[in-house]
Amino acid sequence: MLKTTDGELEPRAARAAGRGRASLNDEDAIGGAILDTIGKPRGQQVPRINATYPVTVLTAQGSFAGETKSISMREAFVRCPEPLRLNDLASLSIEVSAHESLSAEAEVVWSNIYGPDDEITPRGMIVRFTNLSSTNRRRLHEVIARHYERKMTAKAESS
Repeated sequence: MLKTTDGELEPRAARAAGRGRASLNDEDAIGGAILDTIGKPRGQQVPRINATYPVTVLTAQGSFAGETKSISMREAFVRCPEPLRLNDLASLSIEVSAHESLSAEAEVVWSNIYGPDDEITPRGMIVRFTNLSSTNRRRLHEVIARHYERKMTAKAESS
């Protein structure tokens, strides 16, 4: 709570409502500053790895090849010469090893169709997995865990 100019205490929620926010709780205040966390669900941090895996994208118009630039349990950045449009649906086959591939249904949530194709903004798209079987979800989790394990081992060896 803060004191107003007339000496009364004003709750955070009332201050937030005065700025067009519905309400905030104590977790949104840090050192007296109120953070705008609307649209950012709490506890939704998903591990993402920077890893290159071959991808086959299958749509109603045909198929094409690409490769992941990053991948998480929820989505992947697929680098490809002709990315799909926003909201397009596709089936993906991600080859995570020579003997193992994952299948998933996905929706395009970001696409770089017309922008530059360089290391900062590579040509490609971000797809959100909409249908990933429990088996493929477990396998993807194992792939991400193995990647982190190798990264931590390499970091420990270099120290």
